[in-house]
Amino acid sequence: LLKDIFTSCVFDYCADPSTTCDSYVAFEGVCAENGVPVPSVVDACGVCFGNGDSCGVTCRAYGDPHYMTFDGMTHHWQGPCEYVLAKDCRKSEDPARNVFEVQVRNTDPYSSGVTVTMGVAIFVPMMGVIELHRGGMANHKLNGAAMPSLPIMDGLGNKIEQAGSGVKVTIGLDIQAVVHWNGGSSVSVRLLPGSALIGSTCGLCGDSDSSASNDGAHVSQQKHWLVTDDALFNPPKACKAVDHVDTPSPCDKNDALKAQAERHCSKLKTHPGYATCRDKLSDE
Repeated sequence: LLKDIFTSCVFDYCADPSTTCDSYVAFEGVCAENGVPVPSVVDACGVCFGNGDSCGVTCRAYGDPHYMTFDGMTHHWQGPCEYVLAKDCRKSEDPARNVFEVQVRNTDPYSSGVTVTMGVAIFVPMMGVIELHRGGMANHKLNGAAMPSLPIMDGLGNKIEQAGSGVKVTIGLDIQAVVHWNGGSSVSVRLLPGSALIGSTCGLCGDSDSSASNDGAHVSQQKHWLVTDDALFNPPKACKAVDHVDTPSPCDKNDALKAQAERHCSKLKTHPGYATCRDKLSDE
């Protein structure tokens, strides 16, 4: 099993080298499933090798793509369309209520059979639609127009700012959320302590009710979260939903990249914090 996880990690790295420690989340999930929980290299804030300070709940999408729900369940979906990652699903008597929502655009950019996150669209109440695309600031949009210079603040607690090679969007009001995209294949949605959305979300990130046991039923119907009529991206992507996508290894034609990926993933076999789990899992 450890050998399979290592192979999957190398595959993900070759698909998108911008993934740093994201591949380790899946390994940690397998350890927990096998009764050997290990210290995570990703803290509750979604920060690699962070200090784990309390900061609400975080959902992550990474790699090709994998998803970790707000409640900590890891699942995988290779769909090549646009999907609801997280959404405010509180019941409202006003059907026209503008609600916070995050959609992701998954694409197979190299016709390799591997889909990755190519864009993130966020609806921020009182601010509008933010579109983040690969390629940097020149490709980002705010309400359909070119993104103005950052940072942008509106006095309601909403803020768009540069964060390394990516962008961080902070949502105020009672939403109290932070969306971070690294400009590559990793996007996180964090609900801060006191967010009115905790326990009332839907999408591939799950329902944030502090119970991972019911996330499987919530996220398993991935096509249910396919974006159809209410796309935030403008224009939306035309595509067909699929049940399965074959995924040939992106390492096959690039020996140098494969070697680099194997070095990156080697900590699965050497990281001291994983020692007890490695003893449990078999390399056969």
